[in-house]
Amino acid sequence: MTQDKQMSHQEEDQLIESAFQEVLQAYLNSNHRKKVEIIERAYRFAREAHKGVRRRSGEPYILHPISVAKIVISEMGLGSTSICAALLHDVGKPGTYTRDEQGNGHFYGHAQESARLADQILHRLKAPTALREQVVELIELHMTPVPAQRNVVRRRLSHFGPERLELLLRLQEADLSSKGTGVPSQTEAEHFQQVRSLMAQLLEEEACFS
Repeated sequence: MTQDKQMSHQEEDQLIESAFQEVLQAYLNSNHRKKVEIIERAYRFAREAHKGVRRRSGEPYILHPISVAKIVISEMGLGSTSICAALLHDVGKPGTYTRDEQGNGHFYGHAQESARLADQILHRLKAPTALREQVVELIELHMTPVPAQRNVVRRRLSHFGPERLELLLRLQEADLSSKGTGVPSQTEAEHFQQVRSLMAQLLEEEACFS
């Protein structure tokens, strides 16, 4: 959205709704369990949380979580847990925004606040416990990188297991992709590749000794 061609509120609303409907349609076309109501209500909550908030480009902020959700379903083939995590992963940002003495904006603790709010909304929606707990965990850790270090990856595998750790990596990848050119930078892509290589090595070693 450029400054010399501002959209009307109605046009923005249509743009946002259309973007979400693309996510929803991709989900409906998938083989995942159909938790449409939870996804729709998570989106409504996120949209309200980001109401009036804009990115530096000038576009409504809600388009970022929608974009992350679109990546996880359309490009990664993930299901309702990751879609909800994508839609809700930044809902704590507006409430944690501060400016330092230089006038720079910060969102300290937004991942934890987003996780807290996501837990509340999913409780109210009576979402399955497993989905709610996984969404909250993914959101709380989405800003915490997984270092490409053998001992750290081993600990994360031990704590999360391979499937949950992979979900976290994919959410982080989608978040980075949506912020930039549509794909993680070469350095970021190489980092994720290194982490996954270590995961594969450690799982193979475990299989050999089990």
